[in-house]
Amino acid sequence: ADTLMQYMKQLINILIGTPGIGAFPAEAAPANGVSLAEVIRAIHADVTGLNGDAMRGTDSAALASVCTEARLSELDAGTAGKAANQIDEIRTDTEDIQTQVGTAGAGLTDLGGMSAGMKAEINAEALDVINTDTFAEPGTGAPPATASIEEKISWLYAYFRNKTTQTSTLLTLRNDGDSADITKATISDDGTTFTKAEFVTG
Repeated sequence: ADTLMQYMKQLINILIGTPGIGAFPAEAAPANGVSLAEVIRAIHADVTGLNGDAMRGTDSAALASVCTEARLSELDAGTAGKAANQIDEIRTDTEDIQTQVGTAGAGLTDLGGMSAGMKAEINAEALDVINTDTFAEPGTGAPPATASIEEKISWLYAYFRNKTTQTSTLLTLRNDGDSADITKATISDDGTTFTKAEFVTG
């Protein structure tokens, strides 16, 4: 008894949501004799959980948002104990590393925790500093009161090696090229005491 126009009107109402449409059908899986509206309802039901609601697993169980002991137990059971076994192995390996580092570090006060090769490397580096590395002479300035061993040796060597000049009132240390003063000190003699003052900037 329905006319073609009535079918067209019903189809248009479904597509554009015009008021007056009949009740939306229940969801149904795609199959022969299943309407498009029933399939759309099924899709809506399936994706509802993706819109901020709690997602569900394939068995309709809620998915865990955190790793709990119960979930770990399920994972262990599902892998026939392999998951827990791997965790235990990682824990054991970590503890072994901590023990080995602690044992080696305990003897470092007398280098007892170091291998012969490591000791030889340290010895070679120390000898390299003494026998191979070179250091420039001090620049123009006054010898610092607080200085490194390298600085102190450099000042002594420069004073021993380089040219010095002295008048009745001034002692001067020249640089290697004899082109500038490195440092200088005033000289005085009052007939009783000879005094060399502290070196200052040349």
